[in-house]
Amino acid sequence: MFEVLFFDNGNTAFIDEDGRQVPKLQKSWILMYTKFLEENGIDPLDGVYKLPAGDAKIFKTKNGYNWRFINIELQRLYYD
Repeated sequence: MFEVLFFDNGNTAFIDEDGRQVPKLQKSWILMYTKFLEENGIDPLDGVYKLPAGDAKIFKTKNGYNWRFINIELQRLYYD
């Protein structure tokens, strides 16, 4: 049986039946929700996202969207 882990920083991990991570199946759940909002006619840039680890904002990139914590200290804690 596989496992999907949802982390408080908006990311996921997919663990296969043998206990190995499968990177191509590890999508950011916050970005998946961003896509869902857009598909339903809601601009994902207009909201604040309340993650367990802190508030986040979505921003546009040339390839779609990305996100970051609003609190710079949280951003550094998770990504520096």
